[in-house]
Amino acid sequence: MKNPIVEKEPGEESVQEQLNPLVEQAILNIVRQVPLLDFSADCIESSFGEYALQRWLSLPKNHPYQNRSLVAAVKRAGKAYRTFITEVKQEEPSGTPTLVVSIHINDGFDWPEMLAEAWNLAPEPNPYQLTDNGVKIFNWLKSGKFDGKPLDSNSLGRRCNLRGSYIHIDEHLKEIQLKTNLNLRFEGGRWRAPVKIWFEAANEAPQSPSPLNPPLRLFTKQIVHAELERFRVWLYKTIRQTSFAPNGKVIRIFEIRDRKTLNQCFQNWSISYQEAEVGRFFDAVRLIDGIELTHDFELGAGPWLVNCQLQDGWAWAQIQKSLQYMASEIPLEKKYGLSPDSTALLKWIRQLRSSEFLSGLTPPVENNLALNIGIAPDWGQENVPAYIELLVEEINEKTDYDLRTQKWHHYSHVETRIRVKKKCLELDTLVRSVQLFGLARNCVLESQSVRNHIEALVNPRSAQRSCQKK
Repeated sequence: MKNPIVEKEPGEESVQEQLNPLVEQAILNIVRQVPLLDFSADCIESSFGEYALQRWLSLPKNHPYQNRSLVAAVKRAGKAYRTFITEVKQEEPSGTPTLVVSIHINDGFDWPEMLAEAWNLAPEPNPYQLTDNGVKIFNWLKSGKFDGKPLDSNSLGRRCNLRGSYIHIDEHLKEIQLKTNLNLRFEGGRWRAPVKIWFEAANEAPQSPSPLNPPLRLFTKQIVHAELERFRVWLYKTIRQTSFAPNGKVIRIFEIRDRKTLNQCFQNWSISYQEAEVGRFFDAVRLIDGIELTHDFELGAGPWLVNCQLQDGWAWAQIQKSLQYMASEIPLEKKYGLSPDSTALLKWIRQLRSSEFLSGLTPPVENNLALNIGIAPDWGQENVPAYIELLVEEINEKTDYDLRTQKWHHYSHVETRIRVKKKCLELDTLVRSVQLFGLARNCVLESQSVRNHIEALVNPRSAQRSCQKK
């Protein structure tokens, strides 16, 4: 049986020919009218009911087209472009026919290239590729009507004759920052908050290691000790090898603006990530006293930033000296002959910041075992304190450390902290005895001075060479 031939209504082909350009421009406007495209995404979607097509296509109220013709034109509007493809599908999530338009970036391209192609197909040129509201604010700022005074969002929206809601004016201001040569700075503007706008040259970019955006392929979706350690080792080596600017306080590690760079720096990247998840990885990286990591992973146009900066009162020369000393040390497992888990525990204790100790006690060990220490004892949760005790005993037997476990009650839980001391070696005992001898005669002797004199008596040649150098 042959398929029945469906005859088209008179003029249907000409109607579709008239609607096709309108639909194409409406689909392209989905991307053009987003002020801050999320650079980490590979797709953008928009959905609307079938009876909202007139407004979406910007048709007048008395347009001559039937709604079914509009629906048909949109449903067949999927198209392949050089940098992206568009797809349209029909859904009925709650019984209401809904059209979903998806725009996917082709492999090897990023949003700036896709956006450039979309604007090249626009009926009017837009050199900065700004949204309609972005163009209005930009023109108003350059018109001479802006007097520099703070404005509430409603006033700014009315003066610029903006279309739609005024609750996201900050996004349009940031869009102008990123896309134009206007040295724009602003504060506020979100959720109708007052906005302050001024013009100021951009600050000089922080110093960067070589290369910026290192292709480390970090796995950040699940934070694990080995990956934190891999990044920390890389960072310490980079700091040791960097020649810092005289007044530099910050080095920039990552400045990610596109998906290509994103995939070089992070592995197994998924758009389901949230900015907080990526930030938690860098928050978990433990660093020596004097430096800290800062980051900005706000979703949107980017860039994503990760910096390493000095804490107050520190200089890069001090940090490099500490890191050089750490790198020159004999590895703990070779120096003391410790088991792997005892080595990991002692390494964690040695890397703790001074601010993390509580009257000489470490933070609770149980809370740090897997992530920060890298130990996973297979003894059951109730026997972990006993395992920690065994590791402490091994460290005390084989090293110059004098550790002692201390039970710590936290609400209804009992945790284990470790009191950390160094064993009093023979020279330390002798130095202290000489100091006490001086105090008995009302004379305060500095420990380093006493130590130097004793060393000179024991090893006079070394002392003589030291004097010659001076």
